[in-house]
Amino acid sequence: MSVRFAIKKLSGSERDEIKQAANSASVADGVHLSVEAANKEGRTVPVSFGSAPVTYQLRLGQTVDRSKATGVLYDPVTKRARFVPTLFDTRNGQTTATLKRSGNGTYAIIEMNKSFADMANHWAQADVELLANKLVVEGVSDNRFEGDRPITRSEFAALLVRALGLSPVTAKSGFNDVVSGAWYAEDVAAAAAAGLISGYEDGSFRPDRQIKREEQAAMLIRAMSYAGLETQLSQAKQSEALVPFKDTGSLSWAKAEVAAAIHAGLLNGMTAETLEAGGVATRAQSAVMLKRFLSKANYIN
Repeated sequence: MSVRFAIKKLSGSERDEIKQAANSASVADGVHLSVEAANKEGRTVPVSFGSAPVTYQLRLGQTVDRSKATGVLYDPVTKRARFVPTLFDTRNGQTTATLKRSGNGTYAIIEMNKSFADMANHWAQADVELLANKLVVEGVSDNRFEGDRPITRSEFAALLVRALGLSPVTAKSGFNDVVSGAWYAEDVAAAAAAGLISGYEDGSFRPDRQIKREEQAAMLIRAMSYAGLETQLSQAKQSEALVPFKDTGSLSWAKAEVAAAIHAGLLNGMTAETLEAGGVATRAQSAVMLKRFLSKANYIN
């Protein structure tokens, strides 16, 4: 048996397809990557790397703005481009993109310049635009984001799946209220398979329920663990993280996760003395927390 690595540059028509799929300003570079195992008879099967991300490096023929550029995985069947954790390093006028993802496929570097009219001068404008350029968050229309609108459990699960560069899962999620065919069904299944989410005692997920800040914190800490980061805190460290806030007495099941999220710099208080962990999270708050997570996990720079 032999292992075959194949790397093929994208054609001009393929670059146009990706540009259209991502609605991007430009496609800086891209390749088809595949790793296959072949026997003596010539039969081949794709090589699986498991859940651990593999590092791919592309040397680009141009400089890019890292706040507007990202790596994507393009699916020619669905005509969709999805975010891939990507770091950029420019030296002596040469930019290298480091993509972190496991699996064969068509990878490209795109550059966008997304903005939303209703986010002008908003406190979260920079982070929302950054993640929109990286295809992690989307607007409710081409020029509106509605950052102050509450976000649901299914919406945040889908954002986490995108942020980790996970592929949707067609298998059932295991929740009795997640209907096959729902827009979020595959993302919820992917989040469940990765251990990012859990349901309620009655077997439900309650996808349309507005998510609480403590629930977000728990999901983000699980995402950090999935990304290979240490999240465990001693009791002393947990107390140290929570001591500035006077309203943490209501914390129960999520106390350790909320403390870990504060310690990691993912979650801040609503004021210097209040955390409001049981409060409903907004789309803008979610984008900011995701940006902090992606930076902490070294998935963007």
